[in-house]
Amino acid sequence: MIDKRNLFLVIIFLTLISTWYIYSNVIYPNVNGRITFAESILSGDVEAPYQYRILKPILAKGIEFAISPIFLSDRKQHVVSHTTIALVCFLFMYSLFYAYLRKFFSQKTSLIGIMLLQIVVPLSVTGYFMIGDFLNVLFYIIGLNLIVYQKDKYLPTLMAIATANRVQIIFLIVFYIAYLISQRRLRRGIPIILFSSVAFLIVFLGTRLYFGFKPNSYTIASHIIMNTDSRRLLDILALWTAELGVLSLCSIIGYRRSDIFFKLSLLSLLLYTTLFFLKGSITELAKFLPAFLVLIPMSLQVITGEVAVVRYHASNNAHSFATLFFWRMRAWLGFNTRPR
Repeated sequence: MIDKRNLFLVIIFLTLISTWYIYSNVIYPNVNGRITFAESILSGDVEAPYQYRILKPILAKGIEFAISPIFLSDRKQHVVSHTTIALVCFLFMYSLFYAYLRKFFSQKTSLIGIMLLQIVVPLSVTGYFMIGDFLNVLFYIIGLNLIVYQKDKYLPTLMAIATANRVQIIFLIVFYIAYLISQRRLRRGIPIILFSSVAFLIVFLGTRLYFGFKPNSYTIASHIIMNTDSRRLLDILALWTAELGVLSLCSIIGYRRSDIFFKLSLLSLLLYTTLFFLKGSITELAKFLPAFLVLIPMSLQVITGEVAVVRYHASNNAHSFATLFFWRMRAWLGFNTRPR
């Protein structure tokens, strides 16, 4: 067993590596373009679908306002605010994905899982305004934790917040339905499904009523043409093989030994991939990252030999880890209170 303090340090280490990569490759080299783009979202002057992705610009603006007495330059405010968002996002991504994996696997296998998630981050970086894609992954991980730890009553609230970031969060409902089927309680989950769908629609329509229903130049036809361009075919195949090849193969091998929840989730990725092909550029793999939340657990069964089974004591482990995490943060901030 790994000591919880060492576990905390591993997650901090993974977080700092990912944050530095995003800072040095995404945030710092593109400051001027990023500032202009963020301002155009908040002013309502950008095209769809970017116009409706308002959560991150709002979060960044709040942080910039808070640090403005310290950092007077707009460039420094932008860099600090977005680096802070990336840092917090990755910290909770890895922490909560570990908590999710501990519901099914041992501590050692769960650690391998979060390392696999961290490994696929660099190849997903294809643009300069994509931190919202990592927030999208975080919301998926939060949702999966709410589902498997039976806190699904909070899913509608999560859906409302996450829709202001990316509409792709709607696919979380598919994973929820897969889990309900695996637990044989689909009928009992119908109210949560309905409320989550309503929450999604309220934010989806609300942002469009506020900013206007702008035409989207990125049509299905344009995406098909772009994604089947023979000039990019080899690059696309190389990228997808590097990012998804091994995990996809392991998931297929581990399919038969998997729980029905993972079987249904893996099959649902066929629909997710189809929608991604029709409504996105398949070179922008950051938008495909939620698929790894299914591929990694299924692959771990092949890589480690463990079978994904619900470990009911895992909630206590997750609680202890969360307690340690917040205690460490309090200590670093100057508080000396120890966990009871």
